[in-house]
Amino acid sequence: MSLHIIPNVSKEMENFNNEIGTKVRIKYIDALRGFTMILVVVQHILVFTFGIQPYDTAFSNIFVTFRMPMFFFISGYIAYKAAMVWNKQLYIKNIKKKAIVQLIPTAFFFILFCFCNYQNPVSFFIEYGLSGYWFTFVLFEMFIIFYSVSMLNKKYFDSIVVALSVTGIIMLVFMKQDENWWIWLSMKNLCKYFQFFALGLIAKKYNDKFLSIVKNDSFKALMIIVFILCIVLVTRTSWGTDSFIGKNVIRSLLIRYSGLLVVFSFFVNKEKFFSKENKFNSCIQFIGKRTLDIYLIHYFLIPPLQDSMTAFINSSVITEVVVSTLIALIVVGMSLLISEVIRSSNLLGHYLLGAKLKN
Repeated sequence: MSLHIIPNVSKEMENFNNEIGTKVRIKYIDALRGFTMILVVVQHILVFTFGIQPYDTAFSNIFVTFRMPMFFFISGYIAYKAAMVWNKQLYIKNIKKKAIVQLIPTAFFFILFCFCNYQNPVSFFIEYGLSGYWFTFVLFEMFIIFYSVSMLNKKYFDSIVVALSVTGIIMLVFMKQDENWWIWLSMKNLCKYFQFFALGLIAKKYNDKFLSIVKNDSFKALMIIVFILCIVLVTRTSWGTDSFIGKNVIRSLLIRYSGLLVVFSFFVNKEKFFSKENKFNSCIQFIGKRTLDIYLIHYFLIPPLQDSMTAFINSSVITEVVVSTLIALIVVGMSLLISEVIRSSNLLGHYLLGAKLKN
């Protein structure tokens, strides 16, 4: 009798811990974060080392479509806690916590990067904003929106976050995007990616239904077909690139959502695989736990532009994949090594990389 009761109690306790906010690591989510972080570094290698811009090749076309949407989706998915009771004290506490984790490290590494490459951080920020360090700042803005909606009107939470997502898309189309405030607040990326953060929030709110959908074989087949068709239209026809409607519907919506759902569905359905104890899982999940560290540090380690290598990289898809991935893995490894050195100091780990203070 007890052998049948213990697993159920364990499962209920795990669900309870997730609801009250205790941090329980989900291994396939960590693996997914690790995979996506590697893709981010690969893309930056292609751009800054070989001068290959997003959408220039089939390889970059495929992975650029879902990597940033996936990060924001996962952030929203992890952030939502149904049992959390919002009040002023909790609201302020969470914002302070996110400011320490996301704003202080971003400011430090952005200023350091500017000093190393552009001398004057202030003049660089005035002209270009946060440039490559926009992600954590935009994520902080999204958390403020999420916390504010949760505290002010939890009853209509779904409707409000959907409305805000649509508003962001409308602003992208009609707002003048060269204003200083637009650049300084990274509004373009906030408007572009909030919809995926919102999708993560709603998916987690209705988690059982959402997981049943992404595990459904017919749904998986449909998303794979849509994603492949979108890739073909974008890479092999002018309709997906030249037409304003085609570009924005296919490249900005259909391909992003279908790619995100295909990849998330894959990792969900491979939950048992990522639960196994082996070196591959340990490595990719560790990368997933250190995504902030890698994001903040890796810009300092990307090799400078090598024009002579661009033709070689473009010689075949296999060459592009192998070379860029190999360099990316080296950069990720070096970033993690520097991260461990920084984290060896309790205070530096906390304020530069968002690690919890050790007692």
